[in-house]
This record gives sequence, structure tokens and C-alpha cells, in this order.
Amino acid sequence: MSTRAEDITHLDASIQRLLHSLLDKVDKQPFEARSNKVSGPLSRIKGLASPEQPGQDQDLWDQLKALEQVQLIHLDMKARVDCLADPWRSCRRIVLLPEQESALREALNRPDPRIGRGAFEALKAAYPVWKAPELLQPSFCPGGVEYEEWLNGLAQIPDVIEAARQQSRKLSCYQISARVFQGRSKLLTDKEAWLEALFGLPGAILVRPLIVNVSLVAEPEQLLFIENKDTYRDLAGSHQRTLFGLEKTVLIYSEGFMAGAERVRERAGVALHLDSEGAHDEKNINWLYNALLATDKVSSYFFGDMDWAGAQILQRLMSVFPGLRAWRPGYQTMLEFLGRDNGYMSGKIDTLQSRGHTLDMASKQGQRPIAATGDRWFDENILPLVAAGCCLDQEVL
Repeated sequence: MSTRAEDITHLDASIQRLLHSLLDKVDKQPFEARSNKVSGPLSRIKGLASPEQPGQDQDLWDQLKALEQVQLIHLDMKARVDCLADPWRSCRRIVLLPEQESALREALNRPDPRIGRGAFEALKAAYPVWKAPELLQPSFCPGGVEYEEWLNGLAQIPDVIEAARQQSRKLSCYQISARVFQGRSKLLTDKEAWLEALFGLPGAILVRPLIVNVSLVAEPEQLLFIENKDTYRDLAGSHQRTLFGLEKTVLIYSEGFMAGAERVRERAGVALHLDSEGAHDEKNINWLYNALLATDKVSSYFFGDMDWAGAQILQRLMSVFPGLRAWRPGYQTMLEFLGRDNGYMSGKIDTLQSRGHTLDMASKQGQRPIAATGDRWFDENILPLVAAGCCLDQEVL
């Protein structure tokens, strides 16, 4: 599903009404409260709780899941999900998060009432600095920032870039944002390409390199991306490498896998931090760069926590690195820790919960569920546990 308005019109009428009601709630908020999320009950969707025809409830749920997949809404699920019941019966409410407002407005053709389109265009025209003014849309304005303040800050950017160039410097989006928005550094996050196109200044903005920790080996054959630093360090040790058959595996850890996955594939987009122990000769380093560019030809895996965030990272890396899969030896060990065969397969979720944790227990309530990662084994063996409210951090390995 895309987010175009013509696609939204194909949704069930009761879902459309609920989506509009969420924006109605936002519009009634005072401007300073716009960062608050709003929600609505599933009972507003006619036919979900009491279907009028066979399969209507499942069809409505599929429409809601599709909306969540394209990040137009968030389905707030109970910490413990009854695997034997219809999934929508475990959904507490439909939530519109602040960062989703702009996309939902665009999909529903509901402009922000803070300012009319004509007034916005007039404000935009007051600054003759745009090279591609069509890229400047009201929906791009960050929450909590007035349009006039936003445009005024953006209009200063060419001068800020030129001043840095005179000093033989290149600034990042964070540095530019802090200079034009009163010290707030995150209002232009990941907007490098957009800003360069807006002002006609290709290559003018510094792309912050992704810091990647790497444990190289002699004669490497495969890659293993790891979510958490402690697990990365542990698996890099000789004992764990031997135990899990990782003697020919390059281990990779970075805190920015979700946001910077594409940059891992670009030599200029990463800054490698090589472990003090390992084969650091130029041959192995070149193998690593080449492998990152051709993961469909090199066996590559990901190992992360058993929760929605870990599943999302796997999904993200698979979209960037063709052929990447979940690292089964690690997840199998976690399943053994949970006593999976004695609990989950017989339907005794409580047996698993005694060794795992719920999202609430680990302050992970904000993690968003996903329907599938694309890795069949992971989706059949790990996702059902997470959906059942049984999570586990990989540090138990």
C-alpha cells in the first residue's frame, strides 16, 4: 500500500472515518501540545467486532495492518497476545504518533490548518534562495516549529554553508540545524540529499559517517551483523568463535543499523573501527568492502534481540543486503534458553514467560510490531514468540 490519497479511498469507510477522527483530535490540540500522540478505539470500526459477513473482520484487520506497515498508524497491542484468538482482540487502540501526522495528512488530503497553502507559498516566495522550490512543502515542517520560523531557518543555510567553505570546512545536517534553529541540532536529520537539491548545492553537506566496529579474521568467508556490543565482543573471542564455528566469519557491530544501513555499503559512508585483535592486513579489509557491496554472493547473517526492534533491524538489513538471513545458531540457543519445546509448542506460554520478558517489563512498549521480516525461518519460529509477549535479549547467549 502506498500513501496516496486515491489509495486511502479504497479503505473501508469506517476506517477512513477513524483516521479523520485522529487528525480531528490533533487539530483541536493547542500548538504546543502537538508532540502528543492521539488514539482511537477499535470499536469505531464497524464490522471488526461484529462482522456482518464471513471474513469481514479479517479483511478490516488486514487493512489496518497494511496502514501500519507504511507507518501511517500504530496498532497498540497488549503485552501478552493470545495466539489462539483473533489478533484484533489483542489490540488496545489505534494510535497516531507525532512523526506519522504529516504522511497521514498527505494521504487523506488534510492540510495542516495552522496555515493555508496560499499563505505558505507567500512566505516561501519571500526568500529568493530556493533552486528547487517545489521540494519545499508544508508537510515537511517538523512538529513544534512554525512555518515562518522553519522557512527563515532554511533560508540561512546557503550562507552558513558558504561561511564554512571559506574556512575549508564542510558541515553536517546536525551542525547546520544547530546554527539556523537556535541550537536545535536534529531538525534536519537525514536531509542531506533534500537540502542539496533544494539549494542546488550537490556535495555541499557532510554526511556523518557510520561508525562500524569490525572483528576481522584471516581468509574471511562470511559476514555476521550483531545488534548489541556485548554480544559482538563475546562472539569475537576465540572460545565463542570456535564454539559457534565463526573462525572464518567477520563480525560487524554498529549502533546505527536501522538508520544507516545503506551507508554500510559505501566506502566513504563508514568509518571502520577495527578490533585490536584480528587480521587487519589490506587484503582482508578490501575483502570486507567488496563483500558489503555484494552480499548476494557472500553468506551474510544478522543476530539480534528477540523483540520487535530486533525483527525490524533484520527486515531493514535484508532490504539493503540481498541474501542476508537470520543467524540460526544464535537464535536456536535463545530458544533453548526459553525451553521452547517444553512451552511454546504445547501452547504453554507461561512456561516461556518465566524465562523471557514482556515488552512492558523491559520498557519496550514503544516498539512497533511487524507482520513479517521476509526470513521464513525467523517469521515461523521467532515472531510468534514475540507476538505472544515473550521476548529475550541476545546477551543471554
